[in-house]
Amino acid sequence: MKNYYKIVAAIVLLLSVNQVFGQFYMGFNGGYNATAILNQNNLGFQEPDYQFTTGPSFGGTMGFQISHNTGVRMDINYVKQGQLYKDEFWDGNLTKKIDLDYMQIPIMFEWLPFEDPNLVYLPARSPMFYMLSGVQFGFLLDAEIEQEWDGRQGDAPTYPVENKDLYKSTDLAVVIEHGVQYFYDQRWFFNAGIRCVFGITDINESEYHIDDHLYNYLPVGEYEPSRNGTWGLNITVAYLLGQKL
Repeated sequence: MKNYYKIVAAIVLLLSVNQVFGQFYMGFNGGYNATAILNQNNLGFQEPDYQFTTGPSFGGTMGFQISHNTGVRMDINYVKQGQLYKDEFWDGNLTKKIDLDYMQIPIMFEWLPFEDPNLVYLPARSPMFYMLSGVQFGFLLDAEIEQEWDGRQGDAPTYPVENKDLYKSTDLAVVIEHGVQYFYDQRWFFNAGIRCVFGITDINESEYHIDDHLYNYLPVGEYEPSRNGTWGLNITVAYLLGQKL
């Protein structure tokens, strides 16, 4: 519940700052990403081979313009992350799929390096290059692990009944987005860019920090933190409530 209070407080702060400094806008964004869990924790067993994994993201966008080429933006998004693995495991073939559902709140500084304040915005204008960078706060909504193993020796790794218990409830990351912004008129605008998110914190709960490789129950490696990562196309459609600065 405390997390929701933080979200409301952030929205109120954003609206208050907008009244002083700039022009408020709001809209929607969505994308499709390649996702990964780097250094995935396999609970002591050898780490399986990574497979290409994808997932969607979508949510609301709000922000304000500080000047004609700078601003601040905040999103509240639902994002599906995780990783697919396939590998030979104990004389068998292991397929493992981790699905992590997050509510993510990136807070980013926006910069349009080539923006000209003297441009005329009606009826439209040429596309402009933009950059976003900032930090992202993630809140784990759900976690699910599915696996199939056709081996003949022993069992595949087992997990707690509640898969969510394996992972921390929060995640901190750095977010960067580069792309093109297009104003249809003085109020409606469209962004299309490549967004990359790099996890800073370990997503695993401390009680599951187990050495990486246990072959025949003998430790041959040390535990390494697992971090989320995504990169993909992000599209935003937004409406500027005031006049373009």
